[in-house]
Amino acid sequence: MWKALVLFAFLVQSPTVSVQTIDGNAQRGTIEKISGSSLSLNIDGNSVDLSLDQLQSITATGKSIVPLKGAIDHIHLIDGSVILSSPTSLQDGVLSGQRGDIPFTVATADISHILFLQITPELQPFLDDILKLEASSDMLMVRKPSGALDPLEGVIKEFDDTQVAFDFDGTDLDVARTKLGGVRLARARTSELAKRLCTVKDIHGNAFNCQAISTDDTSLKMVLAVGAELQIPMSDVARLEFKSSNLAYLSDLTPENIKWTPYLSIGEVSPQLEQLYLPRFNESYGKQPLILGNEQFTKGIALHSHTEISFRLSENYKVFQAVAGIDPRSRDHGHVELVIIGDNKQLYRKEIAGQQSDELTPIEFSIDGVRRLRIIVDYGDNLDIGDQLILGNARIIK
Repeated sequence: MWKALVLFAFLVQSPTVSVQTIDGNAQRGTIEKISGSSLSLNIDGNSVDLSLDQLQSITATGKSIVPLKGAIDHIHLIDGSVILSSPTSLQDGVLSGQRGDIPFTVATADISHILFLQITPELQPFLDDILKLEASSDMLMVRKPSGALDPLEGVIKEFDDTQVAFDFDGTDLDVARTKLGGVRLARARTSELAKRLCTVKDIHGNAFNCQAISTDDTSLKMVLAVGAELQIPMSDVARLEFKSSNLAYLSDLTPENIKWTPYLSIGEVSPQLEQLYLPRFNESYGKQPLILGNEQFTKGIALHSHTEISFRLSENYKVFQAVAGIDPRSRDHGHVELVIIGDNKQLYRKEIAGQQSDELTPIEFSIDGVRRLRIIVDYGDNLDIGDQLILGNARIIK
């Protein structure tokens, strides 16, 4: 009796989800339990067990982003996790924060940087430059009147929600948070990161890279790749993206070669022009989401004609899968010829037109034994106007 009541209470808390497996199949149900290496899914009253290493994603249906209110710190961990918190404090090598009503702590050795403000497109280049710098000390990201962020190296002793205690060349400074875009920490981690099982994304914009996950009556419990333990309400879970050793997304691989050729070429192509038309990974052109028909893809590649991109496959994969179509934002004109070659042998060829963008083109074929995969997006009937092809969920499977 009590066991049934507990299960009922959990099912009320747990969202309806769509589960995508690495073989491309999808199942819809309610999460009963996640424990160890398996998921128990309730489908029409029947319990179905699925192995986590066979999953591609778990997506909660009907969820929308709920922005957090007030001042928010964005904590970027060295494992790639991003945690949103009310203003944090740092003392004695430990960062303390709070997500809603739940306090948490993270060792500073596990933190890459913390942002005290929302990074706009105008600020992003300054942040990128700061994160590329090689430094053995901490850094303040100082806000300049011009709108830029400038790095200042030193030692961050501690900080709270109002100021940062900073040692600059032996001089102690108390720097107001309002003058900073954030801080970059340089702390030596002595242990290696654990292997990532999945990324948990919630409705508030948090992204947790986890080595292990489990559920209790109302919560999803997580052990991050850095070792920190956190939990969130099941009602906040938006999506789980699994990293499988049996599957690889092309957008996560490093291309062996990329070449874009303009339709009309007079002289040498400028780097600025080339950058406009090079492939986009996990986003479309203009930093837009990858959308085909009614489906949005978190993984995939956007390619403009005429582009050739090749990948060296270091392991033996059996199958290539993707969903292809012209970006609906250019559907009236786009028309391309998609050719995929494996080790100099044509494996796939199809013309794809923008007028057909409501009709997604599923692609699946064998790549058994292939060591070099080359994708060519060639010009179609309308010159290169609107030739923006999306390969949603482009992946290779063992």
